Amino acid sequence: ERSRAGLRGPLVLQPRFVLLVLLLPLVVFEKGVWAAAEWTGEAEVLHATRSVPGLKLRPSQVLDDVGAGMLGTHLRPEEARLAWPTEAPVLLADGPRPDLFLCVLDSWRADAFRPDVTPSVAQFAAGARVFHDHLSSGNATRFGLLGMLYGLHGAYWGRVLEGRVPPVLVTALQSAGYEVRVFSAASMSFPEFRLTAWSSLDPEAVVDRFDGADGAPAPRRSDVKDTRVADAVEAWLAARDSSRPYFCFVLLDAPHQPYFNPGGPFQPALESLNYIELGTTPAGPEQDALREEVHNTYLNAVHHSDREVGRMLRALDAHGDPDRGRVTLLTGDHGEEFGEHGYWGHTSNFTPEQVRVPFLLSGPGIEAGSEHRPTSHLDVSNTLLELLGADPAKRTGYSLGQDLLRPSTERDRAMGSWAHMGLWTESGIFSLPLEPERDFLAVMTSDWRLHPDREARFEAEAEPLHALSEECLRFLAPVAR
Repeated sequence: ERSRAGLRGPLVLQPRFVLLVLLLPLVVFEKGVWAAAEWTGEAEVLHATRSVPGLKLRPSQVLDDVGAGMLGTHLRPEEARLAWPTEAPVLLADGPRPDLFLCVLDSWRADAFRPDVTPSVAQFAAGARVFHDHLSSGNATRFGLLGMLYGLHGAYWGRVLEGRVPPVLVTALQSAGYEVRVFSAASMSFPEFRLTAWSSLDPEAVVDRFDGADGAPAPRRSDVKDTRVADAVEAWLAARDSSRPYFCFVLLDAPHQPYFNPGGPFQPALESLNYIELGTTPAGPEQDALREEVHNTYLNAVHHSDREVGRMLRALDAHGDPDRGRVTLLTGDHGEEFGEHGYWGHTSNFTPEQVRVPFLLSGPGIEAGSEHRPTSHLDVSNTLLELLGADPAKRTGYSLGQDLLRPSTERDRAMGSWAHMGLWTESGIFSLPLEPERDFLAVMTSDWRLHPDREARFEAEAEPLHALSEECLRFLAPVAR
């Protein structure tokens, strides 16, 4: 009988040995390239290899001085629970109770707000406050709406979902007697807003499914669903008890990929979006032509959503209570990129195209005009509550935002993503990994190129980076053992 060793054969022929011989030189080479790039400051090499398993930036003394909160799991520690809010807002019984209407256009980037693309919104803007330097709190829907509704950074998303925690904005409005309704052309189950933002509502108060007249599912086209959202809002306004104030949240989905729309004025445009074509078309005239077609398709989708916005605004006016008044907010959850920096869509970085969004606000106590000071989605929930009488002195107990109506002249702004927190500063755009063993600290220029003097930028912005670290920890507490 042969032994097990005999069955395996000579060592040099064993698969593990052969694999080791083949891979070891490659691993040594990669480690050498990484170490040399880190030593010489070759940021492009570090950026290109950031996702290679086993490669990790060894922080310099400068980065150590910035603080341990910038490295390690301090931005999203594993052994922690959500402790939010530390102080809840209180709406005075005799405070104002205007109706609240929030409408979000998915993927609506800042430069897609213009009269030829969004004529309905442009008409609304004449009587609204228009914010010209506004950033989303993230580059994806989860993090944009988390900032708007909770006033929290994207680093908190997992904790909010884990605890099924609703926003204090919603629970405070419910306690004050508001009727809360949600209408969405996109599913509120994924992203998981039924389990988070709307978890305190009756499930029927969240309308995100639209069946055909014969009971069959409606065609899965965003243009059809955006229209049906507007239909549903009109029907609800006509039938509701108008003696109660309402909080109505609407999400329109046509501007999200693949930009379905019933056609529009921007041509040439695509019938359908081919993702393989986006990824394989080489740079040059062919890609430029494709980019124009894709962008026009997107603009047609925004144009379609704008038409539905106009219809809802007219219905709101027709069924409004002039004595109560109405606060109306129009914005995007995040932006959208069309290859300007080598990316398509969103969720990939913190470029201006992915995080700058239109933002318009009108209502009692809100002066119409232009606002050029820096603002953020983080400011939304506390500003709405303070318009209803909440004490601004208690804001830091439940929000990381500022007052939209009295913003700071200068400000560093944070935004979240799946694996990073971003921070916009005068020095550049910082990208901080939530799991640093898989990535490295980076600072980018405004056109999303790696900054050549990374360590100097971290040193110069130590204070706001420390502040961001504190904000990501403020509403966390150790897990009891």
